[in-house]
Amino acid sequence: MSVFVNFVLVAAVVAPTFVLFSLHLLSRLRDADAKWQKNKQYRNKRKASNNLRMYFDPKGGVIKEHALNNAFQLDAVEQVMSLLRSLADGHSFGDSTLYKYHINLKSAKEIAERCKQGVCSFLNRKDADLQLLSSVASTQVLLMEFMERRTLTSEPVQVLNSFKEQVAVLHAVFGRSQVATGSWTYAGDAEKGVVEALLGADQVGKKHSSVPDFLKNPIPELTKKATKLLKQFATKVDTSDAPPKPRHLEPTGIADGVRIREGGFLSWAVELRDRYSIGSNRLLVALSALLLAAGPVRFVGVPAAAILIVVLFVELLMELCRASEQSSRFPGFIEKLKHSAHRLALPLVLAAVLVFAIRGGHLSLPSNVGELQGKGTFLPVPPQYVAGLKDLPARRFGHIPIEDRFQLDTFFGLRSYVPLIYGIMHTNLWALCLLPLPVCYGLQAKLVSSYPKWRGCIPHHPVWLHRTLGYILVGGLLVAAMVWLV
Repeated sequence: MSVFVNFVLVAAVVAPTFVLFSLHLLSRLRDADAKWQKNKQYRNKRKASNNLRMYFDPKGGVIKEHALNNAFQLDAVEQVMSLLRSLADGHSFGDSTLYKYHINLKSAKEIAERCKQGVCSFLNRKDADLQLLSSVASTQVLLMEFMERRTLTSEPVQVLNSFKEQVAVLHAVFGRSQVATGSWTYAGDAEKGVVEALLGADQVGKKHSSVPDFLKNPIPELTKKATKLLKQFATKVDTSDAPPKPRHLEPTGIADGVRIREGGFLSWAVELRDRYSIGSNRLLVALSALLLAAGPVRFVGVPAAAILIVVLFVELLMELCRASEQSSRFPGFIEKLKHSAHRLALPLVLAAVLVFAIRGGHLSLPSNVGELQGKGTFLPVPPQYVAGLKDLPARRFGHIPIEDRFQLDTFFGLRSYVPLIYGIMHTNLWALCLLPLPVCYGLQAKLVSSYPKWRGCIPHHPVWLHRTLGYILVGGLLVAAMVWLV
């Protein structure tokens, strides 16, 4: 009676958990499929529509499409200004070198802030000549050397003065005046723009024979450059602010060198990967083969080996399809096969090992305790898995070891009942051992630094692999428990 009560209690815990887990998996698959269908409908709708294409910067602001060409230079200018603020405002006594050039850095920061709007307006133009800001790269290197306390590789005053001159010219041409309404471009007075950039708005209209940090007064020379640039851009029509024409949100044609998969096995595999958020089809197949070989193939034998051969065939077919689609000619196909020889050899070698093991009788289904423990069970076979112990209470309750001659229990005459449980549980043990490895980032970094050639063993989707192993472990435990209950 007590055995029956215990069985009912275990069944009351395991069966609902198995049902809930199955419903959870079905719900996740259904949600993934619904999301994929929704995204597919959205993409089809975009392909058939015309609209304005919008681009956003890292802060969420809308930027013009043609300005993307100068986005890298604009980011560099932003970084220079950020470094100037940090060095000029907060690090004046960082070290002796920084203290020596602190006045120059502070002057460069003030000039850069006055000229920022003009520089940004210049970089937003389609016809922006980046040679007019060639000093940004050297200035960025210099400021990083100041920030990291490194030995200076250039003359700071010369580099900073070059940067000041270039941004002052751009401010005179493209900037907005602080002392007069409108732009210097429209006012046509480049000298006022240069003076405002280098000395400030309160110095406009006054005569100046020198500028701080410059050995020679740069205003006349910079005024000539700004005037020349004014005339150059005055003859051009800037269409930067013109509204863009509507066009397709998705490409209407196929780009050169791009080949579209139109059906086939690989197309189906990629669609399956996208639909259910699979990190890697190749890794999923390899993981399935490993877990099948570690558990069910060892204990169940030929039926599980047949499933493993199918899995290996799928892996081989994927590699052959990849090689064939990358080259349309037969010699090229052979070269691709040679390049993927290590990937093709693994499934072929494993399939050959399975065939020889089956022919040699090494994968036979165990029928007694000795044959099962000969597969490597780590622990003795429990009495409840052994038939014919009802009349042998000493062996039934573990007081006397069970001899190898005793037959395993069966389910309606099926001898695979106990081996199947062992196969599933050994798969669970392997999944448990592999579970933490995908997210052991420190161990992975140590492996790659010590053995760089093994970097291909590091998973590209560690979280997905960790989650998949977790699902396999929980599902395997519940399936084994349900088989045991039956």
